[in-house]
Amino acid sequence: MKAVNFLVSSGRNRGPRFGLAVLLAVNLLILICPGCARQMPQKSEGQVPVLPPGQEIVVWEMKQPHFPGSRPYEEEVQRVCEQFQQKTGIRVKLVFVSRWELPDALLKAREESKLPDVLFSGEFPCLTGLERDLAGILDAGQYQETALAAWTRGGRIMGIPSAILWFGIAARKDVLNSQQGEPGDFRTDPSTLNGLLRSLGVLPTSEAFMQIATHELSGRHRAPREIASFVSWIKMNVSESEQEFCLQRFKRGDIQGIYGVTPYIFKWLRISSEPGSSGEPVLVPLIFEKGDTGFGFTVPGYLILSGAEPKLKASAELGKLLAQNYGRWGARALGLIPARIEDLPIFTLESGFTREERSHLLKILDLTGIPLSPQDAGVEGVAADAGLDDLFTRYKCLEELAGVLSSYFSGNLIDDGLAEEIAHALEGNTSR
Repeated sequence: MKAVNFLVSSGRNRGPRFGLAVLLAVNLLILICPGCARQMPQKSEGQVPVLPPGQEIVVWEMKQPHFPGSRPYEEEVQRVCEQFQQKTGIRVKLVFVSRWELPDALLKAREESKLPDVLFSGEFPCLTGLERDLAGILDAGQYQETALAAWTRGGRIMGIPSAILWFGIAARKDVLNSQQGEPGDFRTDPSTLNGLLRSLGVLPTSEAFMQIATHELSGRHRAPREIASFVSWIKMNVSESEQEFCLQRFKRGDIQGIYGVTPYIFKWLRISSEPGSSGEPVLVPLIFEKGDTGFGFTVPGYLILSGAEPKLKASAELGKLLAQNYGRWGARALGLIPARIEDLPIFTLESGFTREERSHLLKILDLTGIPLSPQDAGVEGVAADAGLDDLFTRYKCLEELAGVLSSYFSGNLIDDGLAEEIAHALEGNTSR
């Protein structure tokens, strides 16, 4: 596996062609060493300090959907916590908190001085202002550079990256075959782009679409007027935007694809389609208004909220194990790209994607050193302390933005007022 680590780490900045070379090399190593992806050590690389008697590490996790062929996520998390407890003698209290319960639960825990020690960020991460700097604890060389960049602020590592979660287009195999010949060989000429867009549907109030709408492909946060321009372009070019019917219309073949699917939606579409049928979904990159193509993405991770050592370091060691567990589970169950470099073969061998799909996705690894998360302030016209910097404000903003987009796509809001309404939503202004 050292050869794989060297190949990946030494080629991080060599462009998309190198990503394909890495993929081929990894495939070769897997053929030489079958099963090596499952035989990687399941242990922490650091020395876990001893905690005073009676102390425990509290972990807040999130439940995940169960997909056929993969172990239930909750069982995997429980196994990691139990193994850590057996090895270190440190008690672990595991609590599952839903995504939408998290802001209020965290606020209450802070008020009562009962914050968790380890917190899973969810698939759409936002810094809470409570996380500890892990720059002296985390070995940065063990992680994909793009994944680590999402959690690094001015040299401070504010979370443990677990996986790269992407957003793309799920297109029916028949429409791709009719337009370009080979699935995955996606061309970007205007006729192909316009033809595919007109046959797509979109879920305009989903978190995935809102993430795509508020960020350029480079990761830069769009200004409100830029978001309005992008959303207007989508509405003009994409045929179907009734969220409650979009998935069903795809299954029936009324629309030929969905713009902005998450790995969860794509997995559901694929396992519920007959293999090899014309309606089987193929994963292709997003299309943007200037003709650019690529995958949007976020980097889920684990935040360490423990106050001081030795508990801080002990919590970080458990956080590393949980982050790696999520990356491995996500690669197998959903096709996420693991954040740990040594786990890339799991994605290659067990993601279920075609070679073309994997080569497209692995180009994400060439995007490094860019702001990826909503809390990276700089939204034009919005003060930094009123933007999406805070977890609670972020959820409020999402609710407001979803309302604006729902009104716009339903025809109740015209283009002239769209940018202003988006600006108010990003400010978290709930008084309107």
